[in-house]
Amino acid sequence: MVKNAYSIIVILLISAFLGAGAADAQNLVTNGDFTSGISGWHLVGRGALSHDADGTGSAGSLQAEGGLAGNATQAVAGQCISVSASQGYTFRASVRAVSGVPSYCRIALFESERSDCRWLDLGAEVRRTTFSAGWDDLSGGTILTASGTSSIELRLHCATAEGDQQAILVRFDAVIVEAAAFVTEIFSDDFESGGTANWSSTVP
Repeated sequence: MVKNAYSIIVILLISAFLGAGAADAQNLVTNGDFTSGISGWHLVGRGALSHDADGTGSAGSLQAEGGLAGNATQAVAGQCISVSASQGYTFRASVRAVSGVPSYCRIALFESERSDCRWLDLGAEVRRTTFSAGWDDLSGGTILTASGTSSIELRLHCATAEGDQQAILVRFDAVIVEAAAFVTEIFSDDFESGGTANWSSTVP
């Protein structure tokens, strides 16, 4: 019972930190709602990007037409964002598979020690492999940037399975990256060891 009670307290504390950070968080994505066309976004690889009036909440979305990449079809849009090192961020987007059957769609953050998003390493991603007839969420993404990170390349990416070269057409909307004051680790006691030496029932 003690372990369960402490676990609940930790969850509540982390939720409180997340809520406090989200209250005044600023979206770092340029034109993430696509009400101003697709300015701020660039094509990654082959295919084509365009603006479409269809959107989740407000009119407008980024439409990506897939192009061949190896033995699959991929539709990828990117944007370079300046971030702080050793900082927590949350990220999410919405996606709609218009035609074709993607094997997956994802929102991914690639970290770079340079300010221009070169020399990238994948930091974190959220992907889905099932799609409805309408808009689907790519949500719940979190990342704690590395100590040397200066920028991240945000990529909106859908692809067919390897060997599947069918055409795909997808749309993205409501793209958000926000700084978040979340706690990834409080201290080394993970409760699996059974130790509670760093915990107390007394309020300072």
